[in-house]
Amino acid sequence: MGGRREWGERGASSHPGPPPGGPHPAMSSGEIGRLVRQIPTQYPFVLVDRILEHDPGGHLVASKNVSGTEDFFAGHFPGQPVMPGVLLLESLAQAAGIWLLKTAPDPSQIEIRVVGIDEAKFRRPVVPG
Repeated sequence: MGGRREWGERGASSHPGPPPGGPHPAMSSGEIGRLVRQIPTQYPFVLVDRILEHDPGGHLVASKNVSGTEDFFAGHFPGQPVMPGVLLLESLAQAAGIWLLKTAPDPSQIEIRVVGIDEAKFRRPVVPG
């Protein structure tokens, strides 16, 4: 089940459309790779594949291709695979970290850690495909 999600100053929400002034162009895979190497999480646990839009004012649209070959689907749940909620939160945290790094004057001076998320709700499951 695909869908676009954004992470902005008010948290995650369904993507309402481009930011004021129009969307910024998608980031190149090389640029995403440089930013991903600066967040604490590394391959094979990187859960952001593409940055589709970025606005320093607080708007980011990121995507993750969720395929049935992901290791976590083997046990969650056999025959009816669902992406674990903790990994959904991790993907949001990684996207937020990329947004912070992209907007920072000197990304090498920033250390990103998530210390907690309160009252998270999942509206529908994320399944492969």
